[in-house]
Amino acid sequence: MTRSVRSLLSVLVMVAWTYVWAADLPTGAAEPADIRAIKSVVASQGTARDAALQGAIKQSDALEDESRFSEVIQTHEQWEALAAPEVDFRLAYAYFRLALDDRAPSNVDLAKLDKTVVFAGRAAEAGHGPSTNRPYLIFANGHGRPVDMDVAMSWLKRGVTLGDLAARINFASMLYDGNAWVKSDRGRACRMFSEFADVEGAGSVSLYYLGLATLRGECGFETNPRKAADWIRRAAEGGVPGAARDYARLLENGIGGEVDVPRALTWYEQADERGDAYSTWQVGRAYAEGEGRTVDPVRAVEHFQRAADQGNGEAIVSLAVMHATGAGVPRDPIKASSLYRQAATAGQGHA
Repeated sequence: MTRSVRSLLSVLVMVAWTYVWAADLPTGAAEPADIRAIKSVVASQGTARDAALQGAIKQSDALEDESRFSEVIQTHEQWEALAAPEVDFRLAYAYFRLALDDRAPSNVDLAKLDKTVVFAGRAAEAGHGPSTNRPYLIFANGHGRPVDMDVAMSWLKRGVTLGDLAARINFASMLYDGNAWVKSDRGRACRMFSEFADVEGAGSVSLYYLGLATLRGECGFETNPRKAADWIRRAAEGGVPGAARDYARLLENGIGGEVDVPRALTWYEQADERGDAYSTWQVGRAYAEGEGRTVDPVRAVEHFQRAADQGNGEAIVSLAVMHATGAGVPRDPIKASSLYRQAATAGQGHA
């Protein structure tokens, strides 16, 4: 038993003993001085412990900001036995980052991922909703193990039950689109998004989906392209990748405003930087065709390849064209034919 655990147990025993002794006092009787002294010592010990714990949390947060996750774990080692949710939450995140950072998908640290789940689970048992997010990501993305959406969804729903904002936003997004684990209910999703629209950290995602619903006339909203474009733009400015892509589409086609191809391309580039494959293809197309950019077949091929690697069908077709014509790459009809077949299988009519 560590010194900190022994000290904590002695405090707990003293508190219990003091409570029983004080309970025997006659109603209205003055508390003896020795009991008051004992209570004062217990209170001061608890205050000192709480102050030390809060100091450790503050220190670990500073270390986390600098990505010094091993030191975060060291900072909280003496507090692990407390099972304090705020400590367990930080330990889970530190182990999660150490398990994945700078590691290939085939080389993640499974032992640290297991610790992530243990500490997150302990915090969740104590009612800490944000702790459910790391296990959800582990099982939903298949970090270090096969994807298990049943387990992932159990963590997500647990977070929703505990009122975690991130879990509720994720769940509302699933309700809007629907999937194998959540039946689409756009009315309920829109009610949730309306609730979150002014909440920091959730407002941008909420505005994006409310914008889509307004564009489509869903959830009881009257179709209003101009209002929808404004909401989707605000979501894009808030960093939502899908919103940046869709706002670019609106600009490109003049929906909700005037056609503005140069601005559309700027937003496609931002969505590309955030990992959206369709936008990556659109930027490649601009380089291939010289639309708002100097013609650069090599850069076009680079973008088409990145988007194709993510499964974008349009990009696979464009890449096939480049190989067929020898634009940006050596001409290779066999490679082109293979890409056309791949795109056709994926449902691309042009292929």
